[in-house]
Amino acid sequence: MLKEHARTLAVSIFVLDLALVALAFVGAWWLRDAVLPALAPRAFPASLYPLSEYLPLLPIALGIWGALLLSSRRYASQRLAPLLDEAWEVLRVCGSALVIFTLAVFALRLDEAVLQDARISRAWIVIFAIPAGVLVVT
Repeated sequence: MLKEHARTLAVSIFVLDLALVALAFVGAWWLRDAVLPALAPRAFPASLYPLSEYLPLLPIALGIWGALLLSSRRYASQRLAPLLDEAWEVLRVCGSALVIFTLAVFALRLDEAVLQDARISRAWIVIFAIPAGVLVVT
């Protein structure tokens, strides 16, 4: 019975983590498209393509983040693990996910497939990884 509850809790936390990554995905688009051009128009002169154009990348991002989070064994019992070590592991996973996601987008030319001969904003990718890491650690 306790193992079943522990498994249910681990799955719930994993689903919550993926929901937070999805929230960071959308939030990063909004931040890069609306907020940053208003704050720094010289650095961010153009707005992004519509969010609907970016959404096909969301399952890829969730797959990468999910696979790395699961492989980190973060959802096993952490009773003796220091909180700082666990936070560092999550940030390492998010950094690795950022690198793999970026490589997947540009090496596989997913940006051209999604945006028809255009490029995904590199700033958006970095902005996406930062809140994803912060939200999952939190």
